[in-house]
Amino acid sequence: MRKPNLPKFFCIKNPEKTRWILGWMTGIDGDLVCVLPHVQTRVMEHYALSPVCSNRFLAFAAFIAKRILLAIDHNLRGLE
Repeated sequence: MRKPNLPKFFCIKNPEKTRWILGWMTGIDGDLVCVLPHVQTRVMEHYALSPVCSNRFLAFAAFIAKRILLAIDHNLRGLE
């Protein structure tokens, strides 16, 4: 099994605000940014979506918090 690449920052720019997301481009259709590198089910797509934040630091902090939550929450652990 090969080691996944590091997560990347993605930037969403619109006239009102710039938003940041940290994670892996993944999902069944390959169009979602998730906190897990290889998401293969619709249920995990919903649980593993990476938070969208107003700056890079908040995106990094939210990514870490959600990764920790997915690692320790007994209800979510079985969904992978």
